[in-house]
Amino acid sequence: LVKPSNRSGTSKVYYEGNWVIDIHNNYTDKQADKIFRRYLRYYESTIRDLVAEGLLPDDTDITARAEEVTSYICGQVMMARVQNSLEPLARDLKVGLFRLLGIDSTVLEAS
Repeated sequence: LVKPSNRSGTSKVYYEGNWVIDIHNNYTDKQADKIFRRYLRYYESTIRDLVAEGLLPDDTDITARAEEVTSYICGQVMMARVQNSLEPLARDLKVGLFRLLGIDSTVLEAS
């Protein structure tokens, strides 16, 4: 069935009869995309600040670095869930992010 309130020109199908598929197709993907876009904008802003402060080179590809940071953090969180422990996340996240960005961790610890 097509939801009657769809704006003309849209073709999203709703209520296929399987609750899990309906939720996944119509809510989960949209919300996940929204959340990840928000994270990406935040990381881009942070990386721009690091460039402005001289901690990263002026020619840094901000979008690519933000995507790398997002992937790294998602991977670390996933591994913490698989291991059922926050200890590796607490131990490795900060150091790994500094390494990924090419920043000496002692520089930021001093500030």
